[in-house]
Amino acid sequence: MKFTIYQIKEIENINSKFLFRPWRIVNKIFSFDNYNNIYENDLNNWDVDETDDINMLEIIYSIFNGRHPEDYTGRSISVSDIVELNNKFYFCDSFGWKDITNFIK
Repeated sequence: MKFTIYQIKEIENINSKFLFRPWRIVNKIFSFDNYNNIYENDLNNWDVDETDDINMLEIIYSIFNGRHPEDYTGRSISVSDIVELNNKFYFCDSFGWKDITNFIK
């Protein structure tokens, strides 16, 4: 199952508005243009059994929040990051994941 991780661009005025902010704040000023695609891969590379999106997102969070793959150059996944999975976009919120596909397409 392919996935993509997006993180906020490293631009001072963008970071202060978006970085580590929950969806209830970000949704009022959200723009996908403020994000960079920083990593793409396939979960099959980690011998992960496919399940529903939320469980897959938790697996991605676990992999990229502590034991980064060698080819990963982003920071640990945190609040305000976005993961694309199964043609849907999920915002890493303060607690859990928020489907924001409609805000992007």
